[in-house]
Amino acid sequence: MTTTSMRDMIYALNRAADALELIAERLKPEVMAAESLQVDDLAPRDSGWHQHYGRALPIAPGETVQVRFRNGSATKPMSFNEARTLSWEHGDTDLDIVAYRVVT
Repeated sequence: MTTTSMRDMIYALNRAADALELIAERLKPEVMAAESLQVDDLAPRDSGWHQHYGRALPIAPGETVQVRFRNGSATKPMSFNEARTLSWEHGDTDLDIVAYRVVT
């Protein structure tokens, strides 16, 4: 490996590290909010609830799901088509979905 390619690799790694640090800083409020509300706070361990961190819809077509919002309220079971109309991305609001369970 040449000195130039080593420098290029080190530069690229440093840029990647900077990008990861920026991403971590931006996610910090979301992670702190998620850490403050655990699935154990929502329901007994065997109830089938899974934490949701604000990513894409985690269920498949044909499944029925129930969701719990940051404000503590929960929905009635709903179809995949109904669930996909909800905002599964977090926006730091009381209506962020923080947990879900498949109830098919």
